[in-house]
Amino acid sequence: MNKDFIAVFQRRKISNIGNFLILILGIIFLILNFNFMYIKHNTWGSLPVIIYVFYENSHVILFYLLIFLSVINIITNLFVKIIKLRVLIYSIQSLIAFFSILLLFINPQFLILFPEGSTPTNLEYLEIGGYLYIISTLVFIGLIFHTLYRERYLKRYFQYTSLLIVALLLSSFIHENGHAFFVLISGGEITGYAPFPFLDWKNFAGYVNFQNVPDEFYILVMMGGEIFQWGFIFLVGFILYFKKFNFWVNRFLIFLMIIAWLDFPLYSINNTFGFPHWFIFGSKTGDIVIVSSTLGLDMLYFNILAITQLIIGALIIYFKVIRKRINLEMSIVHKNIQEIETNA
Repeated sequence: MNKDFIAVFQRRKISNIGNFLILILGIIFLILNFNFMYIKHNTWGSLPVIIYVFYENSHVILFYLLIFLSVINIITNLFVKIIKLRVLIYSIQSLIAFFSILLLFINPQFLILFPEGSTPTNLEYLEIGGYLYIISTLVFIGLIFHTLYRERYLKRYFQYTSLLIVALLLSSFIHENGHAFFVLISGGEITGYAPFPFLDWKNFAGYVNFQNVPDEFYILVMMGGEIFQWGFIFLVGFILYFKKFNFWVNRFLIFLMIIAWLDFPLYSINNTFGFPHWFIFGSKTGDIVIVSSTLGLDMLYFNILAITQLIIGALIIYFKVIRKRINLEMSIVHKNIQEIETNA
């Protein structure tokens, strides 16, 4: 086995072993399929009735999510050498894990794969599967903190996480105001407006409700959030190309661009497979699905566009960040070799 690989594994041994155990336990909990939670659905169909439903581990996305996060954490520990990129990945993982627990108590409807009732939905109580998930997720977050503490990056982690939270909130504001803008210019009426998550605990994510929008403007209104996100990407990219800000302003703007870049692909791909927009929250049949249905176009076309957008983003990151860093490191190595040869 490669000595460098062994050294990397040993340096983050506790995190790797812990995540591997969480991965195995997550799979076991899915196979055993305990009761996860007891839910009250307040409406079902056209009649206002109340139904109570037990959901098992396999009926919610949470253990699938925890398995996915554990695999990503192991890969990050072993193969991601750029510390800033690792801190960013850890920040995103810990936020997803934390919000998954929060959603259990705020609006569990987002977490159910195939709900047997409609919203509004209330958690009556957790079963053994729910408690096992909370414990496993808290251990997972603790492993992230331990890894960053050992690498002396815990302070930087909280700084990055704070930036990421603010960027997510501002990104939601941009997206929802895109919808609101086109509602207003079309002559429609806004009947509900929450540009940030948490403003409405039952919906959790931001939203814009509207009425009296002319049919010819409906698609434009539904795509308004993405149009504003795409416009923001080009605007900020143009500004960053010509002007350099201080470290934290640059990082904040880059976070905003990454979130904006992911918005359309996640709406398309996740919703196609019945997952929430941002994996654990957001609509399962959001803007793009509605546009696809309205136009009579298969979601395949939108997914091709989404994958293309992801590939373009990955190539930009590779050539602008990763390859640039590799070339810099190679130039330093080459310079050191020349100095050694000269001294010899």
